[in-house]
Amino acid sequence: MVRRWAPWTGVGLAVAAVLLTGCTGTDQAAPATVEPATAAPTTHATSTYALCAEFPAVAATGHGDLEGWWSSSPADADGSIIEDPDDWPDPRLREHPRVAVVDVASGAVISTWDRTTCGDDPDYVAVRTDEWPTAEEAGSVVLDMDTGEVLGTGTALG
Repeated sequence: MVRRWAPWTGVGLAVAAVLLTGCTGTDQAAPATVEPATAAPTTHATSTYALCAEFPAVAATGHGDLEGWWSSSPADADGSIIEDPDDWPDPRLREHPRVAVVDVASGAVISTWDRTTCGDDPDYVAVRTDEWPTAEEAGSVVLDMDTGEVLGTGTALG
């Protein structure tokens, strides 16, 4: 059985609410207040978390890019992606959400992985420090893009 009056009930309630809002019981209208937005914007279209679990698929760069914990998607034993960063099994994903792979000899950025924007950071420029290995020790270095900390090398990526 279709109830044709149901949509009009909602309209009637809305009109009643508008009429009652003006009834404050005083001669002065209550000042209008606007609540500030408190929710932080999300960076991933399908996630409500501040860090993204997955990166969009990218074509191979051909520059000897490395893959490791920084580029992986955290998953449970069934292979389902774990979107909540608090549940990620590898804490490095939370501790170092922005990672770059850099060629040690030239300082050229091979790739970047940014979990705060769910993509790369094409503007990142690596700054060489004394912590970097020599080119003879390692061909590449994995860096935290925000602190410059060496997180691994081409020979010890763990």
